[in-house]
Amino acid sequence: HEPYNYFKGVVLDAENKPMGYGEWGRYAFLDAAAFSYPGFLMSGDQVRRLEHCPVCDRPGPVLEPEIKRAAGAEVRGCAEEVRRMLSADLSQDS
Repeated sequence: HEPYNYFKGVVLDAENKPMGYGEWGRYAFLDAAAFSYPGFLMSGDQVRRLEHCPVCDRPGPVLEPEIKRAAGAEVRGCAEEVRRMLSADLSQDS
């Protein structure tokens, strides 16, 4: 579930234009609570945003559970950084 009271999520098409509910696109969001970073972010994630949760029927936007990297998007995030550091450390030990 998106915390839509201070967080505005949007799905963008290939031209970075907002798309409607139920369509696949790149995820972006505006975070009004952000003070330590710019609150306007576009992820490299390919998502489908639904108008309400299909499991609990709670109102408000929710992302479909299947999230994947957008075509051409760099692999990033904490898990990727840990993998890179471990790979570098292990290659130095050889």
